[in-house]
Amino acid sequence: MALIFRNIEIPLFLEIEPDILLKFPVVIRKNNLYYRKPLIVSGSNTWQVAGETVVRGFRQLGMKTENIIVKSNTIEQVNRVREKIRASETDVIIGVGGGRVIDVGKFAASLERVNFFSVPTAPSHDGIASPIAVIKEGDKLVRYGARMPVGVIIDLTIISRAPKETIYAGFGDLISNLTAVQDWEIACKMGKERFDSFAASIAETQAQAIMSNIGYSPLRQIGFLKKLVTGLVMSGIAMAIAGSSRPSSGAEHIISHALDRLLPKPLPHGIQVGIATIFTCALQGGPWWDLKQICQRIGFPVSPNEVNIPKSTFLEAVAVAPKLRQDRFTILNKIRKERYLEIYDKVYSEKEVEKEIKPERHFKESCVSTSQPNALVIPVT
Repeated sequence: MALIFRNIEIPLFLEIEPDILLKFPVVIRKNNLYYRKPLIVSGSNTWQVAGETVVRGFRQLGMKTENIIVKSNTIEQVNRVREKIRASETDVIIGVGGGRVIDVGKFAASLERVNFFSVPTAPSHDGIASPIAVIKEGDKLVRYGARMPVGVIIDLTIISRAPKETIYAGFGDLISNLTAVQDWEIACKMGKERFDSFAASIAETQAQAIMSNIGYSPLRQIGFLKKLVTGLVMSGIAMAIAGSSRPSSGAEHIISHALDRLLPKPLPHGIQVGIATIFTCALQGGPWWDLKQICQRIGFPVSPNEVNIPKSTFLEAVAVAPKLRQDRFTILNKIRKERYLEIYDKVYSEKEVEKEIKPERHFKESCVSTSQPNALVIPVT
């Protein structure tokens, strides 16, 4: 009988440590990599933060580099990068920046069939090493399948200086794995999708890790940040294994996409997702209180009111969410709309926010299960 196995595309290497970019030539050499003409894709700020350091590293190896500054994650910016790749005969792209820069570089590299390195300067979401790129086309956000990066290099010194809201955003995106996996399992039980326990286990474990033994206000601590970025990278790998964003995206993400439509100025994606995760956990019958207390320990907002999202707007987002992605079955497809207001008042009431923090329980005991996406068009403002 022939052996049965599956091939999974993952990065060749992952380097996470303080000041790792200063050792960039060492990282390249020890992985036996050589490129004729690297192209550095960055934002205007991230060029100064880290892009110039990457260029110096390549020059120490005798490699000439090109660079391009991108201003957003639009399809026009992707096409600019593609044109630069062809004109300069680039054979590798290094995306240096936040989520939008990395998505543009990742998608352009995939379309032009060249290698891609991910060098994030902020831990804002799990696109650091995922097979998905979110690109804006006109007034819509489109999620495209993309190649995984060849390597991921994360300098914790740079990450520790990132804006606080980007750290909160990454935290919110990571903890949502817990409710996302629950939604995935619900969909499987309803006969809507196939469940991949291997991918789900990876996603759950990383969310549990970031919440375990968490102290108060650890945002700039290297240990906390290493757990966070490691979890975001592994979430991307879980998506690669599953062949979709299912391990890290459920009702909480669709609610956030709905908020993007309804709010005049949406908040960072991961912050909206994190707030919606508490609500989703309650809908699922999970220990939303424990999750809420853990969020409060690091100063993460735990209610729409804290970030000036009106109650009516949040509830409208919850009602609209299932229509935005009809191919994704979640707890929102099982719960009657009348329950939304009841759960909202239970989870986000002022009395609940003011209660004394209780000792944390292990999240897995009652909420976590035991057990190339198609393009998705999402209207945005």
